[in-house]
Amino acid sequence: MMQKIPREEGLNHAQEYALGLQKSFGLISFIRENRIDDVDEQEALSEALGDVLPIDMHRKMFIPALQLSMTADQLQTWMPLALSYRILGAYAQTELGHGSNVQCLETTATYDPRTHTFVLHSPTLTSRKWWPGALGKTANFAVVYARLLHNSVDYGVHAFLVQLRCNTCAVLAPIDPLFMYSVYVPRDLATHATLPGITLGDIGSKLAFNMVDNGFCIFDHVHVPASQLCLATARVRWQRSHDDSGGPVNLVAAPAASSKWKYMPMI
Repeated sequence: MMQKIPREEGLNHAQEYALGLQKSFGLISFIRENRIDDVDEQEALSEALGDVLPIDMHRKMFIPALQLSMTADQLQTWMPLALSYRILGAYAQTELGHGSNVQCLETTATYDPRTHTFVLHSPTLTSRKWWPGALGKTANFAVVYARLLHNSVDYGVHAFLVQLRCNTCAVLAPIDPLFMYSVYVPRDLATHATLPGITLGDIGSKLAFNMVDNGFCIFDHVHVPASQLCLATARVRWQRSHDDSGGPVNLVAAPAASSKWKYMPMI
């Protein structure tokens, strides 16, 4: 599969990343051509290449995070896209000021009942997502960990599926009256352009794993559909404030039943 991709010594980070992309594209093509949907089989193929690739965090962290934090209805929509590499994900938990100290994360997700969205924001320098693999250039989606805020109440850290790149989307028809499961699915991710309000970048060369674009992410009041709150680990329900179907949708939330789930994708 990789016989036509030469390996050279002494490459800088940009060159290593370019080589990693070549290997990643070859691996994805092989997986698609042979219809290999099993994650363990994909892992075995990746290990056989002998390098840590830019897409490895998609399989090792992003997909497990979806599996652990999404409901069956949400997984029915998003897992086929992830397993077929139609979307490429990162695991955006670590922040500049907190590392993996999940309880101290500062990124906020404030619920807006008028638009039925969560507004993701990086309020401080230390709240910027820092170090996640594939975040710099490769990923177009991420599972983002942020503090759920509503009516000035902090309900703790929750997981959100956030689109990072390309603003061309198609809206699926809602399954229930409160748009609980209406989702925004990418129609064309070919441009790979960063979405408005999101700043992404590669943190540069490291002592190792330079095929991977460890990156940073800054959110500036980015609206995320409420349906992309990962619901398997959340305790929320929705209710309209008016009888008419056009009224705002209020959020009734409670702290997550357990804080341990936040650490599961890292184990």
